[in-house]
Amino acid sequence: MSNVKLITAAEAFAGAAETLVEKAGDIVKLVPGFPETVSEQDEADIRKGLANRSISKTPAQFFLKDGDSYAKLSPADAKKADPAKVTSIDAEQVMALSPHELGQLKTTEPNRHAIVSKIRKAVQTNVSNRYADLVRIAKQLANSGQRKPAAKTALLER
Repeated sequence: MSNVKLITAAEAFAGAAETLVEKAGDIVKLVPGFPETVSEQDEADIRKGLANRSISKTPAQFFLKDGDSYAKLSPADAKKADPAKVTSIDAEQVMALSPHELGQLKTTEPNRHAIVSKIRKAVQTNVSNRYADLVRIAKQLANSGQRKPAAKTALLER
């Protein structure tokens, strides 16, 4: 017997893959020559868009703060705890910190710095991975437009 949920999930996956290729194509149209030739500004803009998405998908984390000690809380536990002792750290705040502010945080609040650094690393890794995906798909799109099907090529060479 067929698994309808699995079939539906596979259809959704295929649709998402088609959308992914279409969106990569949009970027290639906006940046002719991508990924082989891309200006620093265009790459920065692409990475900014990827970061914006990563930041929006990264949930805020809640902690019970006691001095420089931070105990992670679930969102439900954060609502029950003393609001004066609960602090939230979200990716938008974290990514807005300048390198100087991050360095100061390491000195003034080392435990908070460790949490912030972990969130920053997760966002940066996600952006890097999505950029690599984009480059891979853009190369596939470029190659698919340049290749002739093998059967037609063989006929043309005769």
